[in-house]
Amino acid sequence: MTTIDTRYCPSCGSPTEGMTFCGECGTPLTAAAATPPPLQAVSPHQVMTHEPQVITAAPAHALPGKSSRGKYLVIGVLASIAALVAFGAIAGAAQSKHTIKGTMTLYDSETYDYYENGDGCSGEGGYGDIDEGTDVRVKDASGDLIGSGRLESGTVEGGTCVFDFTVDDVDDASYYSVEVSYRGDLSFSKSEMDDNGWQVDVTLGDDS
Repeated sequence: MTTIDTRYCPSCGSPTEGMTFCGECGTPLTAAAATPPPLQAVSPHQVMTHEPQVITAAPAHALPGKSSRGKYLVIGVLASIAALVAFGAIAGAAQSKHTIKGTMTLYDSETYDYYENGDGCSGEGGYGDIDEGTDVRVKDASGDLIGSGRLESGTVEGGTCVFDFTVDDVDDASYYSVEVSYRGDLSFSKSEMDDNGWQVDVTLGDDS
């Protein structure tokens, strides 16, 4: 260790004989005092003085397994059922439409007795509104129009003039009224229409 002159403080010049530190400014008066203690090597076993803290991480999301596959299977089955229900509703709606076929038979012996069967014909005189293209209307019990069609060309059959007609896409209803031109309507219940095979035959004139 190197010893310096301790009679006077090297920093402030105050008398310091016999002292280790200056009484005025506190300056160390020996090389040993001025030198900081060296660092000491520490054993690796001395670094950790406490038990290590164990941190448990939250588990990652599980990959799709049997339960996930089961869930997807259920979703697929439900989707199929929904599709079948929708298809059934559409099919039911389509089945609720009806086609009415019928004839309008016009009796007028003074006119058609002179025709041959199969000849073309049409209404004459007071029946002039009965002809090819005349409106055929179908209404429900509330009087709402639920279907319409037109008379086809007339044909003489046994002294009468017969017109065929077809009304497609008639809505389902509890009662039906069928009217040709403005000649009044004929009413039928749905069960009667079913029994008649959705065939309606209308007559006009004197058949005697």
